[in-house]
Amino acid sequence: MPVSHRYRRAFTLVELLVVIAIIGVLVALLLPAVQSARAAARRTQCMNNLKQWGLAVQNYENALGKLPYGTISDGGTSINGQDRKTFVVALWPYMEQSNVNDIYDDSLPFWHIDNEAARLVQVPYYYCPEDGPGYWRANQYQFALGNYVVNFGNANFLQNEPQFLPAPFGDFSNGEGVQTKMSQVTDGLSNTVFMAEIVQMESETDYDVRGSIFNNTAGACNFMTKSTPNSGLDVCLCSGPNSKTYPGPCRNRSAPDGWVSARSLHPGGVMAMLGDGSVSFAADSIALDVWQAYGSISGHEVVPGLE
Repeated sequence: MPVSHRYRRAFTLVELLVVIAIIGVLVALLLPAVQSARAAARRTQCMNNLKQWGLAVQNYENALGKLPYGTISDGGTSINGQDRKTFVVALWPYMEQSNVNDIYDDSLPFWHIDNEAARLVQVPYYYCPEDGPGYWRANQYQFALGNYVVNFGNANFLQNEPQFLPAPFGDFSNGEGVQTKMSQVTDGLSNTVFMAEIVQMESETDYDVRGSIFNNTAGACNFMTKSTPNSGLDVCLCSGPNSKTYPGPCRNRSAPDGWVSARSLHPGGVMAMLGDGSVSFAADSIALDVWQAYGSISGHEVVPGLE
């Protein structure tokens, strides 16, 4: 009986190239969708982080009848229990971070060795997933970095410029000052930005304070509305080799009257937490007068809604 030989026909070179080309086209079509989905997920996580800060601010205000301080500065002398700290320390007990709060010595400045363990804890709420987590390693005082900072308004850190309009937060030199009450936000809580984003320095070894949320230095844990989001010249300690252009143009200055703009790695704008605890997107294209109106608590401006 004759034997039947059946052969499987192999791909020709042309057919193989066509298949590869089709796969390449499919990947090219799919990759942007995957990247867009990931960016949307990071943006959602960033919004959720800011909402946690909003809840913490409201819980603090409910307990104490006022907003937390922005920063407390007294020259680093450790004379009193409020020596050199920021709103982050004040809000730990109100954002389920009592474990960190319990190991922080409030009678010592943030940079003290006894507070190193607390400041090295990288809490997920500190950073936007587009940017962090990150650490300051430019000198011996190491600590976690963050992206969410408080609003110091349309002037410098000292808030002593003629155009300054009252802002939700400020610096208390020597621990002295009157913290803002919700009743003073007469523009409306939904019309006032309490917190927004800044971008951390490019390298953890850059001597650049932007994103140093434990540091009371100008531009470290605050933003100003002197410029619209992702624009303008920052003026602060930024002497690292990458600091002239990233995270934004910066003039290195050690004086206490610096300022920084809100910045983010989200395309087109920054996330902003309003006084009512809601989170919106402030576009780079927002008019400067509108952005500054959102930055004041009692300017009596009429503002359009954010995105």
